[in-house]
Amino acid sequence: MGECLDVTAKCGMVFLAVLNILTFLLGVGLMVVGILLRQEMNKDSDITAFINQVDFGSISLKQIIEIVFIVVICIGVFTTCTSISGCVGALCKIKCLLIIYIIILVLSILLELTILGFWIALIQGVDTFLKGQFNSLLKKYAGPLGKDGYSIGWNLIFALFKCCGVEPVTSTKNDFRTLPSAWWATSGSDVIPSSCCKDASSSNYGSYNNTMCTENLQNYHTSGCYDAFQEIFDRMSAIAISVVSVMVVVEIVAMIFSIVITCQESKKQSNII
Repeated sequence: MGECLDVTAKCGMVFLAVLNILTFLLGVGLMVVGILLRQEMNKDSDITAFINQVDFGSISLKQIIEIVFIVVICIGVFTTCTSISGCVGALCKIKCLLIIYIIILVLSILLELTILGFWIALIQGVDTFLKGQFNSLLKKYAGPLGKDGYSIGWNLIFALFKCCGVEPVTSTKNDFRTLPSAWWATSGSDVIPSSCCKDASSSNYGSYNNTMCTENLQNYHTSGCYDAFQEIFDRMSAIAISVVSVMVVVEIVAMIFSIVITCQESKKQSNII
């Protein structure tokens, strides 16, 4: 039994060392990614101003995204510090550090499961509300030549996210007409703005002219912008669920090995006494 415990402890020490080195690199990576994404989002003032108009009561979509980036950075810092504790504790067999590491793992598992549940509930609750917010903002859209924040934001979203309207635009269903948007009264024979055309870009949509697209709905973005954003949220949810599930399993294994090493060290100390 003692030999089996020794072998398990040695395997656990190697596992924890490798795991925590990888976790350390992951933590540094999360910090870098969080910082870079935060800087990237703040580069385009037009899109930033637009998403700041999408509010959920007392908090805007921009603030939610900012909070997500800050949480990612904090998780990176926390993961880096935790990995150092686990790696040093395992390699040097320091009982105190291993106990701290075990406590951190238990708290991390509980926190990750709580955050995952909150995220799933948020995504489900935001569905209908977000669509209503998008409709309200599209009503203020003044067209590809509009100079206000709403219009510039929508035009950039149409061009960059390759979508058009809130719901997909067809010959029988058109949000610009049914809401209607501010642009519809001055659109003339155009049924969609030029920024919805596939050949238009974020830099030339204002001067782009293609009546086959804007009047006859040919070669335009057939996806609705709500669907485009929903796809992003769904993809983020799938990634979050997968990552958290893997992390919980790995942390449970790491906790078991940490307990084994701690028990072995305690047994050695009792034998010495």
